[in-house]
Amino acid sequence: MRLRGSQSRGLTVTRGSPPHACLACEPGTLLIVTLYAQEVLGYSAVRFGLMTAVMTVTSAAGAYTAQAAVTRAGVRLVGAAGMTLAGTACLVLTQVSANGSYWPDLFFGLLVFGAGLGSAFVAAQIAALTGAAERESGLAAGLADSSFNIGSALGIAILSTVAVARAGPGAGPGAMTEGFQAAFAVAAGIALLGALLAVLLFRPRAPAARSAAGPAPAPGAEPLDGRRGSNAGTRGQ
Repeated sequence: MRLRGSQSRGLTVTRGSPPHACLACEPGTLLIVTLYAQEVLGYSAVRFGLMTAVMTVTSAAGAYTAQAAVTRAGVRLVGAAGMTLAGTACLVLTQVSANGSYWPDLFFGLLVFGAGLGSAFVAAQIAALTGAAERESGLAAGLADSSFNIGSALGIAILSTVAVARAGPGAGPGAMTEGFQAAFAVAAGIALLGALLAVLLFRPRAPAARSAAGPAPAPGAEPLDGRRGSNAGTRGQ
């Protein structure tokens, strides 16, 4: 999809919006992780909030690393790698247990999840703005942010619905854990879909092919074909 009024390269919405939407696994996954920590493990909000600092640190590190990696490997590889890391983290979180604890059940999943989301978000943001004219950069950023917000709402709705449907009404810690495991599996599927979209959509643009007649002459320039010579010959006679 290209917006009218763009320059020759245009503003390609499909390069940034679908991967941003697939980043919706982030808020949904964090919601399920929070519910598991508080409802099953019995952690307080303050205690678990401090425990999630590891994800914040790795997310910042992943974003910083992705900025340098994009210039060498491109948004396609960095975006796919980031979403793959996020999907792997969600698969690790499917192993949570009803009698688990922070270190074996949550720490390593949050560690990898933060790194994957930080790098994937940077790659998706760069892809959404690449090729946009300067006057369209605000529009491109707005479309990317809107797709992320819409995807976030859908991700929370989907994952919470899966968790509740799997656990059933009046579920105890064991049943709730099974619901959370199912939600993490769905989140892993969303993240891996984002990796696939990154491979398919974050492709380098091919350079514009020159026309057979060569570059167009500048306004007011004399023609470069044989007519110039014939005109000169006529004047000489």
